[in-house]
Amino acid sequence: MKKWDTLPIGFLVGILGFAGGFLLLGLAWSLKENTSLSFFIEEAFLNAPMYRVKILSGSSILNVLIFFWAFQKEHNNIARGIIGCLILTLIAVLIFY
Repeated sequence: MKKWDTLPIGFLVGILGFAGGFLLLGLAWSLKENTSLSFFIEEAFLNAPMYRVKILSGSSILNVLIFFWAFQKEHNNIARGIIGCLILTLIAVLIFY
């Protein structure tokens, strides 16, 4: 077992991956729509329920890429933590849908 290959670290990586995916999606959307990131967060995510599920799903794409990298490098516990975050995201999507 590798020193950093633990489930809590994997869960932390999953949370950071989700946050990074959210910010990347927000920045891409903001550049395309010529608005600010705060407008994306307030109007598109918080105040527009029809976009919330799509934003949550899109934010998870970075986590999927990180999961495949961790799995390929045999960081199995980190991959399990990332899967845990993806499952929590799935539950959030089901709640908001």
